[in-house]
Formats: sequence, C-alpha cells, structure tokens
Amino acid sequence: MNNLIWFRNDLRVQDNSSIVEAMKGAKAIAFYCFESVFFERDEFGFKRTEKYRAKFLLETVTQLQEELAKINISLYIYYGTSADFLPNLIETQNIDTVFLQKEWTNSLKFTTSFYFILTTSPITTSILYRIFLQISEKSARHIVL
Repeated sequence: MNNLIWFRNDLRVQDNSSIVEAMKGAKAIAFYCFESVFFERDEFGFKRTEKYRAKFLLETVTQLQEELAKINISLYIYYGTSADFLPNLIETQNIDTVFLQKEWTNSLKFTTSFYFILTTSPITTSILYRIFLQISEKSARHIVL
C-alpha cells in the first residue's frame, strides 16, 4: 500500500500520528503546498502572510523536509493550490491512502479546494481528529484526516 501524508498547518514530525500510520505501508511520501490564498490580501486589504510569517514558513518547511528525509520520506513541495497538484501526485505515485490532520479553518477558498480534491478523487474518507475520534465512509481508496 502506498501512502501520502498531506501537510498543511501541522508541520511537525515528532508526535505526528499521520506519519506513524503512513509508514505502515509499503511506501510513504509527503506533500506540502504553499497555498496561494494565504499570500493574498484579505477582505480588509491586509496581507494574510507578511514577510516574517513567510520566512518562518520557509524555514519550517525546510526543517520538515530534512526531518522526513531522516526517515526516508520524500517531501513534494508546491506553490499554488493543493487542488491543482494533489490529484496528479496521488495518481502518478499510485497512492492508496492519504493521511492528514483535521484542521479548523474559516478560509472558504482553502476549504473549497480541500473538498474539491475529496469529491473528485476515488478515495475513502476517514476523519481522524487530534482527539482520536474517527468517522469513516467507504470508497475505492482511503483518506485519513
């Protein structure tokens, strides 16, 4: 079974249950997208991500990539929207299961892109909250939130 870990805001390797579960498969890779929506201006004209936050993100993703390499997981990094890159990566890498942490966000654009990916991919949805509550639905493939 080939697994993919979809990193969004929780960029830690230590105590990350998604990594532990993904590594149980034959192959595990990781995905991170610098979502362009987070670099746009909000409805009040303020940048959602200023230069210090952007610098912090770059450093954190670099550290994530180094930590994942130590456990033989490649990190695929993109800029744009996850909906533009993730379906193709799932298909080309023959991914069976996608793991990610449940996040609480008010970003309509990000949430819309997330549900676009779920509804256009033949993946089972299994939501795993940080408090270990799990809800499942059946389909051809499997995704764990």
